[in-house]
Amino acid sequence: MTNEQISATVHTLFHLSPEELEHETDEMSREAAPRRFAVCVLNYEESDAVVLAWGLQFSDGGVSLIPQEMRLRGSFRSLSQVMSICERRTHYPCRVVWVDEPYPPLVCTEDDLEDGEPADERATA
Repeated sequence: MTNEQISATVHTLFHLSPEELEHETDEMSREAAPRRFAVCVLNYEESDAVVLAWGLQFSDGGVSLIPQEMRLRGSFRSLSQVMSICERRTHYPCRVVWVDEPYPPLVCTEDDLEDGEPADERATA
């Protein structure tokens, strides 16, 4: 086989129709989309909860936060870091509530793990 024949074969094997390319792009975008969540503070004594901030978690574990009731906006390295800051500032337990169902798989690093549980689940206890 000549280089031209190999090139033509590879092009045929990997060439997608416009519809196939659009479908692949849709699937890729859905898989890579950030996962939406709310950070809530819980006051058990008064049976009250408040949404502190809205967030997006990306596939690399990074988090972007937009404030609701708390002046905390920006990009953070992990959800664990966000939860630590929120609990330190409020002096109350905080909880992550995933907005989209089914709940997305967690993305965490070893730093986010304590006792073998992801940080956001630790914060819900």
